[in-house]
Amino acid sequence: MVKMLNVARMVIALSLLSFVTAAAQMPPVRVACVGNSITIGYGLPDRNSAYPQQLGRLLGNGYDVRNFGVSGRTMLKKGDYPYWKERFYREALAFKPEIVTICLGTNDSKPWNWKYKADFFDDYMDMMKAFREVNPKVQIFVCLPPPVFHSKFGITDSIVHLQVIPIIRAVQISSNTSLIDYYDDMTKDSADFFDGVHPDSTGDSIMARIVYDAIESSPSGVIRNFSASRNRLTAAGPVTLYWQTTKGSGVTLDGRKVNESDSLVVHPERTSVYTLITSGTVCDTSMIKVEVAKDR
Repeated sequence: MVKMLNVARMVIALSLLSFVTAAAQMPPVRVACVGNSITIGYGLPDRNSAYPQQLGRLLGNGYDVRNFGVSGRTMLKKGDYPYWKERFYREALAFKPEIVTICLGTNDSKPWNWKYKADFFDDYMDMMKAFREVNPKVQIFVCLPPPVFHSKFGITDSIVHLQVIPIIRAVQISSNTSLIDYYDDMTKDSADFFDGVHPDSTGDSIMARIVYDAIESSPSGVIRNFSASRNRLTAAGPVTLYWQTTKGSGVTLDGRKVNESDSLVVHPERTSVYTLITSGTVCDTSMIKVEVAKDR
């Protein structure tokens, strides 16, 4: 009897060890920060002070935050330097982010660009569509640009505030995305913009905290990731399922209640479909198919 109990304890211990190891290998949430010189960290002595890099440190190891900013770029496809033509844009799409923040519009306000303002809404909506095509579950944050404290480079606060921002707000509503408001949240931070347009390292710290708070306060019920270690097996064997959802989510995996974010080792003997369903402020569903090749 004692021997049987010891064996049972060993089985449980090995099971727990397997579970902990699988959880430790959970893929990080991919975060892409798209933008212009404000995003890339123009003028900073150390680019690691740019807000995407600071955001990565705030979020921790469970996130892979990458900076895809390019100086001087516009959302407008007819702008002088469209972000659409940049290698970083293609790399951001190839990254297939689970979260993307888009901070464009400041350079669009320049007179020679803003003459195409009639295209701004449609061009912005096209970018939403592009990121959703590479990852239908992506959570998109559209950003209202920071205030312009001193007119430079053809950029003026009146155009950004009274014309660009209202269109971005309309984009956010029409595309059912989330909003990050740098403008209103930074109107008192002029001392942290070294040239009136670009933030210094302190300004970038403020921006990083604004994004962090927006991500952390995301509505419950959002599925950020549901993936498998393998989607095709040549024979029956173990597969690890990973899922990550927002805080406060109620989550079921194939009808069984599970943690908000976790992993589970399954052993499909035939082709199987696994279904993750969340409840909360929003409700979401995601499915994974694991194919098991037939024995020959």
